[in-house]
Amino acid sequence: MNIEGLKSVDFDSRIVPNPVKPVVFVSGRYYEMGVQYGLQQKELIRRNASLALAEAIEIQGDREAVFENTVKYRDITFEKAPEIVEMWEGISDGAEVPFEQIVLLNCKIPISYGAKRCSAIAAWGRATENGETIAAGNVDGRRELAYFGVILIAHPHQGNAVIASVDLAGQVCSGFCINDKGVMAMMTGGQTGRTEDRQDGYDPTGVAIKALFSGETAEEALEIARELKIFAGLSMIFADKGGSAYAYEHTSAVEAVRRPGDFGEGDYIGIANHYMCEEMQEAHEEPQSYEDSDVDSRVRYAAEGELIKGSYGRLNVEGMCDILSCNDLWDQEKEEWIENFIPSGGYEKENECEPNMRGIIYQTTATCCGKAETGQLWVRVGCRDRFMSYMPQYLGEFTEISLEKSELESVNYAEKACCEAIWKAGRKLSMGDKENIKAMEFLRDAKIKLWEAQNEKTKGKNSGTKGETLLHYGNAATGFMLGQAMAKAAESFCG
Repeated sequence: MNIEGLKSVDFDSRIVPNPVKPVVFVSGRYYEMGVQYGLQQKELIRRNASLALAEAIEIQGDREAVFENTVKYRDITFEKAPEIVEMWEGISDGAEVPFEQIVLLNCKIPISYGAKRCSAIAAWGRATENGETIAAGNVDGRRELAYFGVILIAHPHQGNAVIASVDLAGQVCSGFCINDKGVMAMMTGGQTGRTEDRQDGYDPTGVAIKALFSGETAEEALEIARELKIFAGLSMIFADKGGSAYAYEHTSAVEAVRRPGDFGEGDYIGIANHYMCEEMQEAHEEPQSYEDSDVDSRVRYAAEGELIKGSYGRLNVEGMCDILSCNDLWDQEKEEWIENFIPSGGYEKENECEPNMRGIIYQTTATCCGKAETGQLWVRVGCRDRFMSYMPQYLGEFTEISLEKSELESVNYAEKACCEAIWKAGRKLSMGDKENIKAMEFLRDAKIKLWEAQNEKTKGKNSGTKGETLLHYGNAATGFMLGQAMAKAAESFCG
């Protein structure tokens, strides 16, 4: 490694976020998967690496300090997960970005430690409609540190296949992922009130995907996470198709594991950014600003718990998505909902945090939902509110894809969902206002995306190399998901 690798790379400054996360298919050895990833998302990775470098220098003061930390966290990761470092090397070569900057992009939390937001829930058994294990999670953060992510579908030569929602292209990190053994993992930020709570260790955002590459049950994934010596504070949920689930609360100094029922839950569990277990309480920070506060975490956690209880026994994918899309505010003192809540203006206030955040600085940048049994993943980019989201081409709809035995089967799943969405929107228009110009435009664009994606799928089938096949299949899946979003938007404009 060389400090010269921390010189900014050029990228197209006109890049804006995609309405859906691009799909990236990778398979083979870890270095090979990295090269495929880098080649498919070169421009986004160059943009994200430049952002990570600029932020790190701003926080740490100079390149020398950033370089020293980059080497340190590369070594920490290599000790615990050499296969992940191999993948970073491949991403560097594929995207033509210095390796040092790919390390920096993947170790953003320890190198430029940020504020703590996000929340996640999981339910199964008696709580869900059909007894299935369903989970959902919100990624809440600053707009510049999100939106430019991908859906990564990896079939490694050794280990479990994984589907992961990645915050920033170029990362082998995820706050929400599912593997082919029916295990799901979700991660949120935690608390680091004491110096000992924040010591050198494995990047928290990389824990979930590392655990799911190997773990075949929720318990196994949890134990892998506990062996990593993780940096600072985080909370995680591990849940599997058998109905086992754990919430893992961690700092560098202390950790605790809680089970459903420890705090009154029944066949469900949730996490936000504060700790529940008694042994974790001393890790809570004395807030110096809104960024340090855990008050909004408690508001969101309470609201999500109330919503789960209100739909207990009837929870399905739509219901779980609705819980984390909620823009109503739960008044803990009065124990009542403030419906149709709109933030009052100015910057964030601690008591004004609905589950789906719409602040000036912090917003929900992605919402994910998944099924452990089937590997299905639903993703919406941006907060629910079409008007308050920072997304320029915002459709505000969930799109879906599934982790299947092959890349082509995943593409076919997204294609079928696209056709169904177009058919439903067309049916609604046929039965209603046929002169709804906005709905007609969205439906037309959805159909265009359907056919463009079909052509990419055909190219993938006929490609001469594995890399070309995966590239075209990724383009096809992305196109089908964009078609889904446009068709759903058309349907919503029908009233």
